[in-house]
Order: sequence, then structure tokens, then C-alpha cells
Amino acid sequence: MFKPCLPSIGPKMGLSHAVNRNFTVVHIEKTIALVVEDEPLVRYALSAALQDAGCKVIEARNGTAALAVLQGGHGIDVLVTDVNLGDSIDGWTVAEASRAKNSNVAVIYVSGNAIEPARSVSASRFIAKPYAAKDILSAVMELIK
Repeated sequence: MFKPCLPSIGPKMGLSHAVNRNFTVVHIEKTIALVVEDEPLVRYALSAALQDAGCKVIEARNGTAALAVLQGGHGIDVLVTDVNLGDSIDGWTVAEASRAKNSNVAVIYVSGNAIEPARSVSASRFIAKPYAAKDILSAVMELIK
């Protein structure tokens, strides 16, 4: 089991505290992010970091739930998905389905295992676990600009 390193910058941490700890304060308003992660604590921490940055976050606990969200027409701007989701639908499949609905969706893959880069969608990013929230936020900013 890995230990996630996801610092949160929110109402309990003032701006000066965040800057003093070398965190970059990112604000991404009007961005809808779908977080697909089978580990509840990792999903919660990542969702909190994205919410603190101003994103509206929709969570899915596995690939099946993620595909249901995508079918719901929520207008996803960013997909952050674990590659191995614990059910028959993996993160690669979720990303492909997401891009089939909207070719402009920013895709960020995360995994603690070796990845299959040939399967990733174009203009996506991979971030290895454990990761810091600032790494995800930086990738979001880079992909949605």
C-alpha cells in the first residue's frame, strides 16, 4: 500500500502558509473534473485538492461508475483516472470513452504500476503514485490552457 502525498490548500490553510510551504496556489474556476479512483482516501484527497482550486468535482469509484457519469452529459473538462480501477473497465477505457464524447477533455492518468503508454490518448499526461496535489494541478493547468 502506498501513502498518498496530497496537500490541501483551502480555507484552513491561508495563502501565506501555502506559499511558505512551497505550494503553488492554483485556481481553476468553471472547470468540471471527473476523478476516477478505486482507493477511497486517495479519491477524497485528490477531489479535495481540485475543489480547493475551484473545480467542480464528480467522483467515480470504478470504471463502470465513470462510464455512467460520462453518459450523464455532465460536460467534463478534465478526467483524472487511475489506470487500474479494480473492475473490468480500466482507466484507458474510461479515457477513450471520455474523448469519444468530447475530444477536448484533458486526460491525466495516475498509477502506482508500470503503464502502457501506447494505450494513452493523445495530449494526455501520466503521473506516478504517490504524487503531490501540485503535480496534478499543474498538469490540469497545462492541459486546459
